[in-house]
Amino acid sequence: MTNVKAVISAKVFIAIVAIAMTSGCVSMSTNYTPEQIDFSEPELNTVTEVELGESMMRQGRLVWHDAIYLADDIKLNIWYTLRRGVLHERRRDQRGFFLQS
Repeated sequence: MTNVKAVISAKVFIAIVAIAMTSGCVSMSTNYTPEQIDFSEPELNTVTEVELGESMMRQGRLVWHDAIYLADDIKLNIWYTLRRGVLHERRRDQRGFFLQS
């Protein structure tokens, strides 16, 4: 019976180590904050006249991300291909910047 418990314990230990090792590769710290601009049109406490069907007011938040747009897939080597789309910046340090894939 102790032999079975040892095998089960070893399997559980190997599973925990494998999960811990792969989660370190997946998670990436971020230190980049995109620029945010709040807007309100027209300015508050002003009178506005519009025709029927026109927009009377707009309010919201613009967020400007640094990003790279890939129009087509780029094959780097046998194992890795950059897929087309938008890659947003996630982190920046003295070596450069890092993109979200």
